[in-house]
Amino acid sequence: MQESSSAAVNSTLDILNDLSKFLSLFNNDRSINITQIITSVSGDPISINGFIQNKGLQWILHGDQMNLAYNSSHLVQRYALMVFFYSLSDENWSSKVGFMSEIHECEWFVIDINAQGHVDLIDMNCNNLHGKLPSEMTTFSRLEKLLLFNNYISGSIPS
Repeated sequence: MQESSSAAVNSTLDILNDLSKFLSLFNNDRSINITQIITSVSGDPISINGFIQNKGLQWILHGDQMNLAYNSSHLVQRYALMVFFYSLSDENWSSKVGFMSEIHECEWFVIDINAQGHVDLIDMNCNNLHGKLPSEMTTFSRLEKLLLFNNYISGSIPS
């Protein structure tokens, strides 16, 4: 029993050490704070090059001209929408108006937001989506409608 506890502690320490090394790549507080917040949403995949979570984080940190602060009320949902975008073959979408732009995500193609600023509708019917819905979809806690008919999506809706 003691050996398994020791192995778990060592494994946790290894993960924290890897995350610490990853965070040291960023040279400012904004990047560190955002990375910590996004890590709480996506976990380790944000530190792995080539993973969609890392791609979403890199876009938030370096590509998003909105240049959100770490305490922005819509940072996580903007990140989650980009992970959704990348996970469903972004380059093949029939329409991707607004995605990867500086405009507020409520103005992105068929994304609606309620009065409190939360995504409540994603309507991507017939948009040539390919892939699997990412676990980050769970961040849309106020999502009322998810319309994905006539696409090529596998798996189930993350809960």
